[in-house]
Amino acid sequence: MTDQVISKFIAPVALLFATLMLGNAAHAQDARWYGGAGFGQVDTDDSDFDDSDTAVFYFGREFETYAIEAALVDLGEFDFRDFRDTYVEINGFEISALGFLTLNESFDLFGKAGIYFWDLESVAFGDTFEEEDGSSFALGFGARYNFNETFGARLELINYYDIEDADLDTANLGVYVRF
Repeated sequence: MTDQVISKFIAPVALLFATLMLGNAAHAQDARWYGGAGFGQVDTDDSDFDDSDTAVFYFGREFETYAIEAALVDLGEFDFRDFRDTYVEINGFEISALGFLTLNESFDLFGKAGIYFWDLESVAFGDTFEEEDGSSFALGFGARYNFNETFGARLELINYYDIEDADLDTANLGVYVRF
């Protein structure tokens, strides 16, 4: 990542960890750490590019009705439809807040809002010819199923707004562990 993008991480990451470490005193006993991974599909609204696969690795602190989460998000390689061996690769770091609606002991719905700090690399015939970085809003919703108090599965639909004038819709299915 470029120095500019890395410097943009310092304040949000410091805020995230301050929130995670201090937490709300009333919820401190109920707070749990969690981590997980998800894989899925990305659709772009830019007709010049094919869709891509995605991977997300996340870590956060969950309270009774909300969570604060940090994630590494690889939105994949988008092949340019008109040229062979030409693609755009997007990856980055996301900080999000999640709000939960518990339906029963095992099933929750959630909303998610955050900021995605991204790096974009354009490649043609193996050579990088353009690099960009920036930040975009991430907004979505999902559901999770708790197999027990420790393990669960999660499905989420997230939209990343205005990454180089394109909106990207993701659908991820993954697993997580609480500790």
